[in-house]
Amino acid sequence: MKLNEAVRNSAAPTGKAGGKTCLFGVECMTLSWTAGLLSAYLHLVSAAAVITVLLCITLLIFRKRTELLLILTGCVCGISAWKLYDARIRQPLCAMDGQTVVCTGEITEKQIYRSDRIRYRLQTRLNGHSVSVDWYADSGVPELKTGDTVTLSAVLTRIAPDYRFHTEQYQAGQGRYLRIYSAELLRFQEDTGFSLRRAVQNYRDSVTRKIQTAMADEDAALLCAMLFGDKTGMDQAERQSLYRSGIGHITAVSGLHLMFFCTALTWLFRRMHLSKRMQFLLLLPAIALFVLLVDSSVSVYRAACMLLMTRAAALFGRRGDPLRALCITMFACTVFTPYVIGSVSFWLSFSGVFGVSIAAPYFSELAGIPKGSSSLTELAAVSLSVFPASVLLCGESSLIAPLGNLLILPFTVTALYIGFSVLLTGGLTAGLLPAAGLLCRISRVLAESLARLPFSHLNASSPFLRAAVLLLAGILLLLPGFRAKGRHFIAALLFGIVLLGAMTAAEQFRTSENLRVAVLGRKQESVLVISGSGKTAAADLSGAVKNPQYVRTYLAEYGIDRLDVLICSGKNAAAYQKELASVEISEVILRESVMWREDETVCGIEPKSPQDRAFTLRLGELRLICENGVLTAEQGNVSVTTCPAADETVYSANAVIRYGGTAAVSDDAKILLNPGGEADVLPKVCTDRNVLLRIAPDGSTDMLLLEKQRSIAGLFAED
Repeated sequence: MKLNEAVRNSAAPTGKAGGKTCLFGVECMTLSWTAGLLSAYLHLVSAAAVITVLLCITLLIFRKRTELLLILTGCVCGISAWKLYDARIRQPLCAMDGQTVVCTGEITEKQIYRSDRIRYRLQTRLNGHSVSVDWYADSGVPELKTGDTVTLSAVLTRIAPDYRFHTEQYQAGQGRYLRIYSAELLRFQEDTGFSLRRAVQNYRDSVTRKIQTAMADEDAALLCAMLFGDKTGMDQAERQSLYRSGIGHITAVSGLHLMFFCTALTWLFRRMHLSKRMQFLLLLPAIALFVLLVDSSVSVYRAACMLLMTRAAALFGRRGDPLRALCITMFACTVFTPYVIGSVSFWLSFSGVFGVSIAAPYFSELAGIPKGSSSLTELAAVSLSVFPASVLLCGESSLIAPLGNLLILPFTVTALYIGFSVLLTGGLTAGLLPAAGLLCRISRVLAESLARLPFSHLNASSPFLRAAVLLLAGILLLLPGFRAKGRHFIAALLFGIVLLGAMTAAEQFRTSENLRVAVLGRKQESVLVISGSGKTAAADLSGAVKNPQYVRTYLAEYGIDRLDVLICSGKNAAAYQKELASVEISEVILRESVMWREDETVCGIEPKSPQDRAFTLRLGELRLICENGVLTAEQGNVSVTTCPAADETVYSANAVIRYGGTAAVSDDAKILLNPGGEADVLPKVCTDRNVLLRIAPDGSTDMLLLEKQRSIAGLFAED
């Protein structure tokens, strides 16, 4: 049975063959709405128009006039919805950057960071619209609580790109474009009445404290991430290993968690001999409390909508249609909040549901496996469905997700059930938490081991590879619609895997011949990651304490797990030791050893400290020359020179980078970089940060803005 036949047979609506009844009217309308919304968000309206015209011609040939009308209506409405939202809400809010306003709002969320900094989430009105704004309060502000009302004289700051955490993209997917870093608290009104939101958050905090008391820090952080979606206690390396082993979804509260929660409640309701109607009515407030209890996200709302539709269909004697339920939920999630169309969690969540509810039955039918009898088939279907979205949106995807889920999921699910028992009983089962800690520790060790495998994940930072993945995914998605036989589909899938592997190897070979220099950091702070001939070196130029975070992010996104040499200063050597704990480092050079003891190691390596601050390193064909604060990277006939901005010497190279201020002179090079300097002071000077210079052996040079590159762990890490 083919995919379209399976969906047709399970769907509720029916119609006569050749009649005017559209069996898939809801699907046509919703999918075209989503396509229109996405094309407007990506500024691809022209391309969408061309595709729509071709589709309309095809439908006219086959006399599908009803489908044609629905598709045109959905596409036009989707484009109009985003254009209206962008013109009426997003652009006016972004234009308020730097303005000082007096705003009054209610505190809906509170988070205390390890540095004792407090972040309040304020629901207020700006420019006539109800918006959510994060306020980073000063230490002098009295501690407030959820439900309190405050009036601020605040300076609004537009959320800027942050390469370490991809803050701008993450927040835009939540509909937030502004933050408050500087504000004067004019007055506040304490909420002395009962607040359901505050009561739920206080209860969550009490459960979190019980978990943190009974378990080791790393294990407690993983359980809290699984239970509430709170990943603030997890470091970046651990998040990366979870995602690369394919089990990272367990830390993003989604349908899996809601299903476990509702399964436990349903079991309890059945023990109480309640009717199905009463069970459904009691599930409604229970699900609402669950949404308040966890970090609310698109995946939670999506799961709640689909679960309620499925339960309601069974209650009224109707058969569930997973494709229709998925489409309706997609429309419900975007019709009032169009900004979620740019949320990575939105696409990963819906891709996973598509794999479980639609792709898995189809694969089981191809393999002749009875429905629901093979969990391995479901894992493979989900991994295959999520793969295109994770590669296109995040630049990488796990290749061992089925294996990772098969090995690790039993441990994490058991720990999660223990966490739910503590949550539902108010801590009466806290004696089981040490066992949950052991399960979390086993899960972390397995994830780290799997993530270190040579082919644990695919890194597709090249637009060429991403386009290939998109094309292959489109072909595989169309094959069932054309009633391709099972062996043809499997053959196409295997051919796509082999082709993608060959293209990845060819891309890696091609880029290995280039000299690549990533210029990372913020403001006037800079650190370089230099790659060439299979060797990689990191050279810290400014000694800023946050530079190691940029290096860690870059290495993770480009799949680099080994540094041949690390050049840093004593001021931030400890920070490198913390951030690069999972990176193998061969040699460490301290440009200056201030604030560093001679008997201590850096990343497990005894550092070298040249007395004259001049040295030359040979890493295969790559050569690094450091002299008088000037660092030159050479490979073959190409070179990149890095020097202080105040240096008045004019340098000749394929690219020149000046750091630490505004450039004093203009150099003789095709690309001149002055990260953090003033724009338009000197001709041809680029002041961007977080860019990648790529210089081919023939001397041709180009520059890539790294803010557009992504990784899964980075997208789900909020600063």
